[in-house]
Amino acid sequence: MEHKQKPAFEERYQITTKLGPIALTTHNQKVKTLSFAPPKQADPSPPPAIAELLNRIQAFLNGEQLLCSREGELYWQQFSAFQAKVYQSTRAIAPGHTKTYGQIAEAIGQPKAARAVGQALGKNPLPLLIPCHRVVSLQGLGGFSIPGGEGLKEALQNLEQRLVFDRNHVSHP
Repeated sequence: MEHKQKPAFEERYQITTKLGPIALTTHNQKVKTLSFAPPKQADPSPPPAIAELLNRIQAFLNGEQLLCSREGELYWQQFSAFQAKVYQSTRAIAPGHTKTYGQIAEAIGQPKAARAVGQALGKNPLPLLIPCHRVVSLQGLGGFSIPGGEGLKEALQNLEQRLVFDRNHVSHP
């Protein structure tokens, strides 16, 4: 008896943010891409888990809460083993903090691979969810391959630092 595999199911969703449109592509309800451009065609209403993620992205960009991707939300099968290590290490950087490309290379056990780490992050299809804005060069910010470039990278770092500060300095009655 032959086992038939279910066909892959991709959908596209869009939100409008202070930075302009942000589009998500999902593959069987796991996020495959996040782009700062409208999709060619957006599906009308996302399933609850994707709607909740879109709300979290919107709240982050509005300065209301930190954004961290959750286990099981992302489509990891699209990455090489090296990219997956780089992206997992990048996800482990605490909001409001940064690491250098060299520190990520060391963390994944390849201390001479800082340039390859930068190249992998330059191809990151899930900015914000794999927070490549938290990775910098020894000389400064380093690159940022999404619209807005280094200015947006710095703005995202500042936003996270403010949210972390606010969260840590909330007075309790």
